[in-house]
Amino acid sequence: MQPTPTELQRLIDNLIRIGTVTAVRSGECRVKTGDLITNWRPYATARAGRNCTRHRLSIGEQVLMLSVSGDLRNAYIVGPIHCDAFPEPLAGDDNPDLDRTEYSDGAVIEYNPATGALNASGIKRATLSASVTVKLITPLVECTQALKVGSTIEAGGKITAPSAKIGGIEVTTHKHGNVSTGSGTSGGPQ
Repeated sequence: MQPTPTELQRLIDNLIRIGTVTAVRSGECRVKTGDLITNWRPYATARAGRNCTRHRLSIGEQVLMLSVSGDLRNAYIVGPIHCDAFPEPLAGDDNPDLDRTEYSDGAVIEYNPATGALNASGIKRATLSASVTVKLITPLVECTQALKVGSTIEAGGKITAPSAKIGGIEVTTHKHGNVSTGSGTSGGPQ
């Protein structure tokens, strides 16, 4: 049976649609488009092979749907679209080199290959875990607050500080008792 002109128009209209995410679960979401809400449909990701990424869609996010044969039951969510509710980060900045991700808790990660600058801000905790080693190859590593080391510090050069406490003893100002001249040794630190 041949489809009617109205049915053909509906199928054509459904090939590509814009909708809003109403529910999300692993690898799938439901989308409201017009008066319809799709069944659970897969959404696209940046990588889905041996290397994988996870960037779940958000409820309320606007997306583009591609429906095989115009049937929304076979729709694929091919990508998000910026909208008034979720505008592009730094929309007024036309810097073509800046990549920026903003998270709902206020954290921001951005990289600019033109300047070589990687910035992360607004994060509460960061963990870098390596099974062999972590190497920082740079002329300077700067820590503006406290630095806590869980085991050994090994230095290939000088360690300088205006003051230093080791084993509860201030080594830059401590005194030795029981000092005698000649080849004797002093007593322990005071």
